[in-house]
Amino acid sequence: MVADLKYYSHPGKLLEKHIAGIVLILRLCVNCPKIAFLAAIFHDLGKMNPNFQVKIDGKTTTKYAHHSYLSALLFYYFVQKNEKLIRKELAVKNNHDLIIKIKLVIALIISHHQNLENLSDIVNPVELERVWEFIRSQGFPDASAFLSDACEYEHTPFQLPKGAADLSFFNFTSGLSANTWKEEALEYFIEAQHAFSLLVYADKTDAGNYEFENLRSLLTVFKQQLNASLKDIFQQHKKNRKSSELNDTRTRIREDATRNLRKILSTYNPAAKEWSRVFTLTAPTGAGKTFTLLALALEIIAQKGDMGIIYTVPFLSITDQVKEILEQQLQLDILTVNSQAESRSILTSLEGYEKNPTPGNLKLTLQNDFAEQTFQAPFVLTTFVQFFESLISNRNSSLTKLANFSNRIFLIDEFQALPPRLYIFFTAWLEAFCRKYNCYAILSTATMPKLDFPDNEQSHNKDKNPRLLFNMYTSPVELLNTGSYFEKKVFNRYQIKWIRKGGITLDELHEHILQKDQSALVILNTIRDTRSLYNLFKEKSPDVKIILLNTRLMPEDRKRKIASVKKALQNGEKVILISTQLIEAGVDLDFPVVYRDYCPIASLVQSAGRCNRNNLLDFGKVFFFQLINEEGNYSFKYIYGKETANFLSLCDELIYDGMAEKELFDIQQKFYDKINNELIIGNFSVRNKEYNMIELVNNAQFGTLGEFKLIDEDEFGLEYRYYIPESGSDATYQELQELRNELIQANSYQESRMTRIKIDAKLKAINGRIVNIRLNKKSMTAIPQALNQTDIFGLYILSDPDKYSKETGLILDNSNNIL
Repeated sequence: MVADLKYYSHPGKLLEKHIAGIVLILRLCVNCPKIAFLAAIFHDLGKMNPNFQVKIDGKTTTKYAHHSYLSALLFYYFVQKNEKLIRKELAVKNNHDLIIKIKLVIALIISHHQNLENLSDIVNPVELERVWEFIRSQGFPDASAFLSDACEYEHTPFQLPKGAADLSFFNFTSGLSANTWKEEALEYFIEAQHAFSLLVYADKTDAGNYEFENLRSLLTVFKQQLNASLKDIFQQHKKNRKSSELNDTRTRIREDATRNLRKILSTYNPAAKEWSRVFTLTAPTGAGKTFTLLALALEIIAQKGDMGIIYTVPFLSITDQVKEILEQQLQLDILTVNSQAESRSILTSLEGYEKNPTPGNLKLTLQNDFAEQTFQAPFVLTTFVQFFESLISNRNSSLTKLANFSNRIFLIDEFQALPPRLYIFFTAWLEAFCRKYNCYAILSTATMPKLDFPDNEQSHNKDKNPRLLFNMYTSPVELLNTGSYFEKKVFNRYQIKWIRKGGITLDELHEHILQKDQSALVILNTIRDTRSLYNLFKEKSPDVKIILLNTRLMPEDRKRKIASVKKALQNGEKVILISTQLIEAGVDLDFPVVYRDYCPIASLVQSAGRCNRNNLLDFGKVFFFQLINEEGNYSFKYIYGKETANFLSLCDELIYDGMAEKELFDIQQKFYDKINNELIIGNFSVRNKEYNMIELVNNAQFGTLGEFKLIDEDEFGLEYRYYIPESGSDATYQELQELRNELIQANSYQESRMTRIKIDAKLKAINGRIVNIRLNKKSMTAIPQALNQTDIFGLYILSDPDKYSKETGLILDNSNNIL
């Protein structure tokens, strides 16, 4: 009996209390995989290791004091005596299913303090031998009795063998690469990943003594708030806005989409063997998609029960715009998670703690930080990077977000901004995830890709065939009769004109723009081109109000410039805005004339969406051209990778001089039809090595898939972040150094975590003065000089203030055509 013995999982916390706490949290989570419960019961059982107990008591020991592999071995020998119980608890279908699920539980136990690696690499043979040597030499307490007495877990008693042991079962390379895994690879993969996320989330929640925030208890209040806010804003729109064809059409779009969704949600989909889960909303630019998406989410909640919302956008600039709508116009309480958004709750509690460092204020600050790290809120606004990378991540830190992806509505705006090879993969992945974890997704854009599986060579490769992996997939249901809206006069706002096929120079472009007596937006492909054209205007046309916008400018300078442009347009003042692609989406500007350098059709449509946006003219003009840079080369060749470059020629075939906006809908369909069969679905590269996501799932390679990054560093280069000091007396660098020293000197997890919270708050507070650049090997000589030779929290401090201009941005030497 072990009733009189006390084992601790963490300082001051009994092991049995920790296990019970985690199991309780998992029971409150939506659709928690069964393998997570067994992993939770056993994951810390190895902490009964006497050497671990010495260590947790604050003493030092040179003996084996680890616990994860011990926990995995205890589970393995538990299975030997309790197969019938295991089959019941895991709802096992057959012997193959039993073996795979047992190995998945072992993988979760071994990995719970690390990342979830490729299943074939989970077990470290050296560590396994060390564990077995420890057991042979020192023995182990009666874990079976502990489970019975302290945890009240009924089972047939088991024990670790005293002699030689057969550990062949821990060879994960055998058995899982065979067809038994691949027959249900997607199901196993998503279940293992989600179970791991919940185990890590529950473990951190209980170990950190965080309050478990059951989102279901908050959703009813959130639904009422969303319903009241939307009802109020729509009434205000009717009352305050003059009736116009554009506003009336926006209302009809919202009402038609909502009515169609209401009908679809109540209709069984025999192809998917259930009701549809993923939808598309294809509407012209300026059609009010944000409000429509929110109305659609409310309709799903009304029919299917209370759910949280994750609203995701591709760019930080769009985040700002959507956040303004949600917080300022709708007065919604939302959690914004990205590299720039400051959390009001964290800042308030951190300020309270610094003024009065009580245990209560400490706990509140840590709680608020944990909520942000884990998406613990009814409404989360985030970016594609945060969302899509978390969806397939293997990283311990990222997967705590995935734990709160269940019972959600995913609103994915500007879906076309994903790389084309990922359109179908992520749509199919979302459809499978939604079906399994009670979610719905709406993909929205003016340029919706074709989301049917292609019939190409990939279909003949069993490991890469999307039809085999996503065998339940059906294409999303469109919520609008899209073609009819693109045909409407109110969305026929501009004509596309080729300036000249075959290329034009910067001088010719400058002259063409000068000939127009209207304001114009000029979107070029490289930063160098935007600066060259800007300088040309400054030199030859100094009387013209010219504004430059690119990513070399600090965010606070970009916002200042956009505000200046809006004011000039409102006042009827002629202004020329020269920008890179950052202006394509998420910036609500309305120009009579737009110029766009050569690009794929989807980018052309997004750029053209800034032309006559509010339909105040009979027709705006969108001028399309192929810019030749100062070296005599086409600029578009510097920016578009091989995959996109292959699609550019379609512009020559499909875009003709004088084409009206209403004709672009059919052109887009032809474009996506043509490229669909040329795409290899799910390809990505890491360190110049190509991988395929479907193949990785089929081979249980969690770790390799987890290396995926939405922004391909092989193609776009590594990111460098530069802080631009306000003046010579700017103390930011010194403050960051002090925080780094404070982090090094932290004596406990809580001290370390609090310092990291202060660091994160500081970095977000100064974000308005941070410039992000991406450099590849060829352009490394362009790196500006910094005060610090090595980065400090991923940040460099610009040493020479003359290397930054508020009008043109960060100046890089030898940086021709860097993105």
